[in-house]
Amino acid sequence: MPLRLPVFLIFSLIVFNTHAQLNISFLSQLNYPESMSNLWGWTSPGGEEYVILGTYYGTRIIDVSNPGTPEELFFIDGTNSSWREVKTQGDFAYVVTEGGDGLLCIDLSELPDDITYNFSDGGIGLSSAHTVNCDEFGYIHVFGSDFAGGGDLILNANTDPLDPVYAGEVDEWYIHDGFVRGDTLWAANIYEGQFSIWDISDKTTPVLLGTQSTPKNFTHNTALSDDGNYLFTTDETSNASVACYDVSDPADINLLDEFRSIPGSNSIPHNTYVRGDFLVTAWYRDGVVITDKLHPELMIKTGYYDTSPVFGGSGFNGAWGVYPYFPSGIIAVSDIENGLYLLQPTYVHACYLEGNVTDEITGADLFGVNVSIVEETLAATTTDISGNYITAVQNAGTYTISFSKTGYLTETFSGVNLTTGGTTVLNVTLETVTATCVAPVTLYETSITASSAILHWNNVGATSYTVTYKKNGGAAINVNVTANQIALTGLESCSNYKWRVKAKCPDGSKPVSALKSFNTPAVECGREGDNEIVGFDDPSFELYPNPAGDHLFIEYANNNNRRNEGFLSSIQLKIIDMSGRIVLEKEINENIEFIELDISHLVKAMYILSIQSANGVEIEKFIKE
Repeated sequence: MPLRLPVFLIFSLIVFNTHAQLNISFLSQLNYPESMSNLWGWTSPGGEEYVILGTYYGTRIIDVSNPGTPEELFFIDGTNSSWREVKTQGDFAYVVTEGGDGLLCIDLSELPDDITYNFSDGGIGLSSAHTVNCDEFGYIHVFGSDFAGGGDLILNANTDPLDPVYAGEVDEWYIHDGFVRGDTLWAANIYEGQFSIWDISDKTTPVLLGTQSTPKNFTHNTALSDDGNYLFTTDETSNASVACYDVSDPADINLLDEFRSIPGSNSIPHNTYVRGDFLVTAWYRDGVVITDKLHPELMIKTGYYDTSPVFGGSGFNGAWGVYPYFPSGIIAVSDIENGLYLLQPTYVHACYLEGNVTDEITGADLFGVNVSIVEETLAATTTDISGNYITAVQNAGTYTISFSKTGYLTETFSGVNLTTGGTTVLNVTLETVTATCVAPVTLYETSITASSAILHWNNVGATSYTVTYKKNGGAAINVNVTANQIALTGLESCSNYKWRVKAKCPDGSKPVSALKSFNTPAVECGREGDNEIVGFDDPSFELYPNPAGDHLFIEYANNNNRRNEGFLSSIQLKIIDMSGRIVLEKEINENIEFIELDISHLVKAMYILSIQSANGVEIEKFIKE
C-alpha cells in the first residue's frame, strides 16, 4: 500500500566558500551526517524546483526553488546503503539501491505539501539494483539488478507508476548504467570495458546494433548528444577521461576525442550529462566540471567548481552526481562527504582557432604540422591528413601561434585575437628549407706558430659552425663561429693538434667534417729565449711568374744552419683555391732549391700557395691566367 509521510527537515546551511572555481558560483550547501550518493531533479508544473537526493540512510526531497535557502521537505527511510540512484519520469521519481529496497516509486505531484510513495518489486521479486533510467514512453530501466543477469530489467510504469511491472530485458552483459532515448539503449558494460547499442523497440527481443570499447576499458556511464550523433562515456578508474564517439552509424563507431579535467592528476570521472553544447560531469575529487563540446572532436573545460577541496587526485571522494536541467539554470551536486551543493553556472564557450596548413610551393596539404599556442601549452595540436587543425583556449585574448614541421621554416604569428564563443580562422603556408648544407671537406691551417694557428674550411652555407680542437692527450675545446675560419691562440709548442668542424645547417641538420691535424713548431732548442718561433729575416721562397701560365716556378732558399739545428728536412706544399679546396699537394725535400709546378690543369683564378716546414707556414697568393 502507498504510504504518506509527514513533513520534516534536517539540514545545516553553509554559506562560506573557499573552493576553486571557474564560471560557477556558490549558492548554498546542505550538510548531512551521512554520506551522499546520486541525485536527480524535478520541476513542478508551477515551476517550483526540487532535488531528490540519495543518502546512506534513505531518500531526501528538498525544495530548491530559492537556491540560496533550500528547504528539505521529506525524508524516506530506507535500507542503509552507500548506493542510491535516482531518476524521474513525469510526476514520479524512481530510486534504486543495492541495499535491498527494490524500486522506490514516489509521486511528487502534491509537492510541496505531501508525497506518496511505494516500494515495488516489479511483480517479480526485484530487490537490489545499481542504477536506473527512465525513457519517454513510460518504461523504467533498472540496471545491475538481481534480475536479467544484471542487464537492463525493463518495467512498464504506464498502468501504475507506483508499481511498474515486468516488460522485458536485455541480458547479454551486466549493465552498470545506461541511457535510453526513443527505442535505443546505450548501455555501459563496465566489466566488458565497452558500451553496447540496442534496439529495444520490442522489449522482449532486443537487437544488438553495435559495441565499442572505451579508453580505460571500465565503462561507467553514457550520455547522448541532442542530435543523437555523439555519445559521451566515462571510465570509472584512475586517470580516465570523458570520451566522445561518433555513433551516427552504430556499425562504424569512431573515437573523436578524450578530455581529462586535470591532466596528470589521475582523477576519476563519474557521471557525465549533456546540456546543449556542454557536458556537465561529476568528477569525484575534482568536483563538477563543465566542458564545451561545440566541436565534439575538441572538448575543452570552460567551468569547474571543486566541492571537495581537501581531496585531490585519484580516489572515490567528492562529487558523486550532478543535475544540470533545472529551468532556473542552477546545478545541484551531491558530494559524498559534504552533502548537497547548489551552484550557479555561467555556460561559456571556448575561444576556437582553426585552419589549414599547406606547402607554399606545391599547395599540398601538410600532415603532422605542430600547432602551438605559446601562452597555453595544453592547447598544442597537430594537423590531420587533410592539413586541417583545430584548438581552443578557455579565455579570450591575444595569443602567439606557432607552426612547425621538419623540413619547413617555422612560422609564428603574434597578436592573434581569440574571442569567447568565436572561431578564428588562420590558414598558413609553410616554406620548405632550401638552404641545406653538407659537412666541410676542405680543411687547412695557416700562420701556424708555436702558440697559435688559423684554421680554415670551405663555406658550406651553414648558419654557424662549431670547431672542436684538442691537443694530443688533452681535453677537447669547442668554439662557435659564424665565419669559415678561426684564429687559435694559447697553443703549446712542439704539439700535435687535431680538429674538426660541425656545420649547423638551416634545415636543422648538423653534419661533421673529417678529422684534421697539425703540429705546432718548436722554439729554439737548448737556449733560453722568449718562446718566439724562429722565423726568417727574409722570405724563404719566391714564386714566379705572377700571374702564371701553365707553369709556376718556386725558388726555395736552402738553409743548412736550420737543418743542423734540428728542423725537419721535408716541406708540405699546397695550392688552395679561393673556396678553400686543395687543388694540388706535394711533399718535397727541403734540400731542393728550385721547383717547377705544372698547373695547366687549373682554371683561371686566384690561388694560394702554402709552404709548411718545421719553421712555420708561409703563404703567397698568385693568379693563374
